Amino acid sequence: MFHILHFESIDSTNTYAKANITNLNHYDVIWADYQTRGRGRRDHQWMAPKMAHVMTSIIIKEEIEANRIQQLTQVCAVSVWQLCQSLGIKAKIKWPNDIYVKDKKLVGILIESVFEKELQGIVIGTGINVKDEGLPSSAVCLQSLGSPLGIKETLDSFLHYFNENYQLFKAGEYEQLLKIANEHAYLKNKTVYLQEYGKVEIGNLLADGRIEIIKDDQLHYIHVNEFSLAKK
Repeated sequence: MFHILHFESIDSTNTYAKANITNLNHYDVIWADYQTRGRGRRDHQWMAPKMAHVMTSIIIKEEIEANRIQQLTQVCAVSVWQLCQSLGIKAKIKWPNDIYVKDKKLVGILIESVFEKELQGIVIGTGINVKDEGLPSSAVCLQSLGSPLGIKETLDSFLHYFNENYQLFKAGEYEQLLKIANEHAYLKNKTVYLQEYGKVEIGNLLADGRIEIIKDDQLHYIHVNEFSLAKK
């Protein structure tokens, strides 16, 4: 099923995967003990100590409609949520691409598509905080929440849930995953400040990638890829 390529050190699992996409196969998994240039959404730097967290990228090389690629973020997010559930940890999915426990970040997800005239592959990067090493006060890790799993065990469990959910996604059952994503959404029904919109209330995430927002008692929509919180 999955073929894991393990590196002691790498610049970034996503960067490596994108640069080598033509030589990689579907369900190859890039896993690194350490990233010298780890990054998240909008190229925000994401650094972690060696052998402290899961740093991995899954390669998808099956034909997927362009408008469905964004759904893979929730496929991944629900997989991590299920991993947390199996450990008795109550996690929430924070759109567009994070997993939170209470008000602290546990997981970050970064999905990137590689095009060369046509789609060459999709890279699903995931960083899961496992050990309480090198974390800022705004983050939390699995072991501090009671997880007995080491890094490789955490990776294996995550991949197990991801495969189950990816099969549902392929079979046209994304609505099952979207239901979980909405039921356990961190921001749903909360009032937040969005860039360009100001103060809004968050509603549901829709299958087409739009998020419902209510501003001045009027329903609006913003695409999840454009969703960005702003400071008040």
